[in-house]
Amino acid sequence: MTAGRCAGCGMTNPSCKKVEKHIMGCEPYVLLFREGKAPLLPEQEYQRFLREEGSEEAKDEFRANRRESFFERLDDERSQQNVRWATPPDPLE
Repeated sequence: MTAGRCAGCGMTNPSCKKVEKHIMGCEPYVLLFREGKAPLLPEQEYQRFLREEGSEEAKDEFRANRRESFFERLDDERSQQNVRWATPPDPLE
């Protein structure tokens, strides 16, 4: 039994038959057909996923992007806090 992955939503399962049943009602998968993109079958999509997105280089790139976005968000929060707490409110106003 081979593993499979949905080309629409990315659901992965060790049973390709379960993924084949899933794609019959998966909205993102159906949208791919409507747009004329011809999504891959579950087994082929899983192999493509392992080859392209499951490699160590792809994982490292994903982690670097996630880390970068985390620090950007943290810097934004700090700047908002600095603006908020920079001057204490005047109790007489």
